[in-house]
Amino acid sequence: MGVTKDRAWLRVAAVVMAAAVLAACSGSPSPGAGRSGASTAVTTPAWPAREWSHAAELSGISCPAPSACLAVGRSNPYDPAILRGNPAGGGWSPEPTPGGAGPLFSIACPSTSRCIVTGIDPRANPAIFFTSDGGRSWSPARLPTGLSTVGPLSCASIMSCVASAASSPAPGRGAVFLVSSDGGAAWSEVAPPQGVGTLIGVFCGAGSTCLALASAPPSPASPTALLLASSDAGRTWGEVSLPVGAFGPASVTCAGAADADCVITGYDDNRRVPVILYSANAGSTWSISSVQASRPVGPPVGLACEERHCLVVSSPPMGLGSSAVLVSSDAGATWTTSVDLVSLSLPNTLACATPSSCVAGGDNSSLLATTHDGGMTWSTPPAPDALGALGAIACWTETGCVAVGRTSQRRPLVLVTIDAGRHWQLPRLPAQVGVLDGLACRARGRCVAVGGADSYGNADPLVLVSADAGSTWRSVAVPGVGTLRTLSCPGARLCLAGGETFSQVRGGRAQIALMSTDGGSRWTPVPVPSDIGPIVSISCSSVKTCLAVSGVDGTGAAGILRLVVGAHGPAWKVAYRSPGDWSLVAIDCVSESRCLAAGADLGAGLAPRHLADLVVATADGGRTWRAVDVTRAYEGLDALACPTAQGCVAVGSGPPKAGAGVIMSAGSGTKWRAGKLPGGVGNLYGLSCPSQWSCYAAGTVPGTAAVLTSHDGGASWSDLFLPPFAVMPESASGT
Repeated sequence: MGVTKDRAWLRVAAVVMAAAVLAACSGSPSPGAGRSGASTAVTTPAWPAREWSHAAELSGISCPAPSACLAVGRSNPYDPAILRGNPAGGGWSPEPTPGGAGPLFSIACPSTSRCIVTGIDPRANPAIFFTSDGGRSWSPARLPTGLSTVGPLSCASIMSCVASAASSPAPGRGAVFLVSSDGGAAWSEVAPPQGVGTLIGVFCGAGSTCLALASAPPSPASPTALLLASSDAGRTWGEVSLPVGAFGPASVTCAGAADADCVITGYDDNRRVPVILYSANAGSTWSISSVQASRPVGPPVGLACEERHCLVVSSPPMGLGSSAVLVSSDAGATWTTSVDLVSLSLPNTLACATPSSCVAGGDNSSLLATTHDGGMTWSTPPAPDALGALGAIACWTETGCVAVGRTSQRRPLVLVTIDAGRHWQLPRLPAQVGVLDGLACRARGRCVAVGGADSYGNADPLVLVSADAGSTWRSVAVPGVGTLRTLSCPGARLCLAGGETFSQVRGGRAQIALMSTDGGSRWTPVPVPSDIGPIVSISCSSVKTCLAVSGVDGTGAAGILRLVVGAHGPAWKVAYRSPGDWSLVAIDCVSESRCLAAGADLGAGLAPRHLADLVVATADGGRTWRAVDVTRAYEGLDALACPTAQGCVAVGSGPPKAGAGVIMSAGSGTKWRAGKLPGGVGNLYGLSCPSQWSCYAAGTVPGTAAVLTSHDGGASWSDLFLPPFAVMPESASGT
């Protein structure tokens, strides 16, 4: 039943609704969660990066056992990521990353307990880290000075490893090998033979034999591939003749008995075909493989061999289409193409735990692809989904809170704590849940969350209800079309929700307003003036004071709405229209007559964006408003909470103080001062203060969501540890 098509419900339910409002409007408000959407740079990232990141690209995989693989890469442009998984089946989970590490490039695990990773530190200096406890803790390695990069590495044993590297540009210096004899703790520099431009890859196998793939210095002619060999664990090297050298080298590896079966991959740019060579005598002599490709194959980016079974993963030819997989069952002598690797459009790396179980990693949203039949078919296993952002938080006691938002993949996210944030639960949510934006909780953890099927107000609004402190949720039917952004549930039965919908008639966003008189199970539309835009915040202090903040359609001004119960039922009426430079996104009423609203003053500053934080107050129930003194330190305020008449707290963001900020006021709310946040907070969107001294704020830090807490009324704040990944529970069945 659409809001604009049928309003007969007003005549039928007028008397019932009016009586319900009079009976239900009581108690203190649950602060709404407004937002300005401002995004700011962070200048002082104080949180450990490893606690606040999610995998965005995987560039190296090692499988030291048939049931254990480690994948390394980056979480965002600057932070490391490590995932652990079982290639034979199951999902992947995050692992601790080395302290002081930036993105990680490659990994070698000579045993299940010993692994070495290469990468860079936060200042882009080359770095190597090693672990002896299976990845629970990592230590930095000692490297020679003057290195500019560290590339792929390989280990012949737990103690003996070789890595490719490059030294800082200087006359007579360039590609170098790094050699370790103590399991990656310390490395020494070894020069390659003359004529080596760049070291591409390295493999160390049985005994002390190592092979390294390299290229000659750049020239206008076709790239020249070089193969180097060492029989003393990388301390000395010589060149090995290849049957073809005019190709761009990619990878080298060996497998089989005594690592005698070896494969080299590369790409011929002139003919646009892959080049594959194989050896049956540990790399002493080489032959050209036969490649029977049923479709165009791009440059190889991953190579793995187990026993006599080998796989090559290529990037899409000419950067278009799907990645291809080449399969060999005769140690690399002949190759055929398998199915396209559609699930991983941008692969980077490949590893096999057994001849049939292999894992490919890349840098698109799927990150991983797994095969259990030797490369003929591939699937995308579940990977951890990082916490994205929290937009609202509501607390029914000083220790019990629910926060809602979304993951990095824009799936709905609900976090629940009953011990003041020491532990967080991710409850199951009903199927087909979209975005979640608004939240309110009453006594004993009776909570209602609102949102929509999409972010744009084009689909059905969404309401979830929990009667057990957020442990379980059920969805309820909601009339109309749109996305609900905010709600207030002041009593045991009354809830008011508001948001936006897309209006084709008006050519833009319009409002949606709903009411429930049974705690959120059933909802009916509430009339709203036609010239009012989306409702962004609602607060009720009593039956006489239910106020909402919205935009005024076609202007930059804010509108203050009052819920009025008349002969035809409840309706929102315009109580105040602000000056054109007020943009309000949050409201809270401390009594029937006194309320505060927060947002941005669009014309206050001299900066190009002309934004400053703004708090306005009313002493007559919303009929008149005046601006009150604030710090003018931020580009706007996103959330406001006044737990008592003795104090209010607001959170905001933006220059001149980059990142999020908090302001607080004692008494009447006319004088404000800045509180102290930990460094590195990106944005704070949600705020809830269950008492005068206890407050919780929800938002983001670089790479993930964050919840902060204050125990002194907002003067100082500390971060609460959240799980860095959300391994999402299965959806609950039913509604």
